[in-house]
Amino acid sequence: MKAFISKISPLKVGLVAFSIGAGIFTYMLFMMFLNDYGSYDSAVGGRFGQFIVNAPFYFNVVVWIYAVFAIHNILYATSYQKSKKAYMGNGLSFAILGFLEVLLSVVYLFNGTYSRIGGRINVIYPVDLIIYGLFFAFFGCFLYFYGQRFLKEKESYPQKSLKTVRLRPGRAFARGFYLVIALYMLGGLCFSFITFDTSFDHFAGMLGVYLAMALPWAALILYEFFYRSEPDWEKRKRKQWIYSTIILGSGLLLFAWIMIAEAADPNFLTESGSALFPLDHMLMESYAFGPFFALFPSLLGSLISLGKLTYAHFRHK
Repeated sequence: MKAFISKISPLKVGLVAFSIGAGIFTYMLFMMFLNDYGSYDSAVGGRFGQFIVNAPFYFNVVVWIYAVFAIHNILYATSYQKSKKAYMGNGLSFAILGFLEVLLSVVYLFNGTYSRIGGRINVIYPVDLIIYGLFFAFFGCFLYFYGQRFLKEKESYPQKSLKTVRLRPGRAFARGFYLVIALYMLGGLCFSFITFDTSFDHFAGMLGVYLAMALPWAALILYEFFYRSEPDWEKRKRKQWIYSTIILGSGLLLFAWIMIAEAADPNFLTESGSALFPLDHMLMESYAFGPFFALFPSLLGSLISLGKLTYAHFRHK
């Protein structure tokens, strides 16, 4: 336990904190997007009549999601020079994005777009966006001017990681897609104290749904805190076998759980989980695809991981 705690750096704590914030806002983003889709404005000649009005909020979500990628980039820089550039580059980006968020929110507040403070999303909106923007701006300045104080010694970076890394857009897109899914599911779990069906009429089925929503986030925690933190490459491979098998087995078990719940109680998700998966409520004749959508990235990722490990094992045998 002490060894695990010793591996938890301030950056990892920040990564978790930013992930929770990004998850909450990603969940809110999807709900706002559905509301915008359902709105109609004759001035724009179609749907998304509130899209421009809600632009500061959408921009705020983008900044929070960027924060997760940025901290991860800083945390796992593969050389001394890359780490230095990561602190300075992401610090500058944070400062610019934070300033733009403050500017956009202030302009909307004083040009009449928001006639008053509060009432649109929360009781102080858009003042909360100004606070977030100031935080990101100051945080960016801190990273830019003082982040280099946290650089590791040049000798502490593994030599294997100094090799040139090929740009793989497909892998980057897949990881980004997985992260967005994981963030939405995490946000849904954070709001479960509001959305939870207190009647407990469909508790058995919804328990499987909540566990399925937690699986992508659990997989990321295993990856970040137990796999990526292991400096020994052979131990990493063994952990990859274990973690990928755990995630795959858990995903298959939860898939069967939800399928059985769907067969026994076809309306359980539309009656108890509409706030989590509103599209399932809108498509009441379809299967409960929302939880399956949560399971799919984890199942696919673990299958790919095990496939690569198996291929590497027989290739070098």
